[in-house]
Amino acid sequence: MKLTHKLRETFRDDQLKMRLALALEVSYPTITRWIANEDEKLSTRRAVKAIEAITGLTEDDMFAEQAM
Repeated sequence: MKLTHKLRETFRDDQLKMRLALALEVSYPTITRWIANEDEKLSTRRAVKAIEAITGLTEDDMFAEQAM
């Protein structure tokens, strides 16, 4: 999974990261680490729905296609 530049830019806002942490019931440092490491946990259905609700981004806006 590769995060798009658009998603990375959106989550430069600390308040949005905190809202995502609260929605997913994890800590702020955990969200920061997931974004920095492009953790697979950001692509779970629950996380995608939370990101959509918080940012208004679509799933296509969040993740870049990876060549196989």
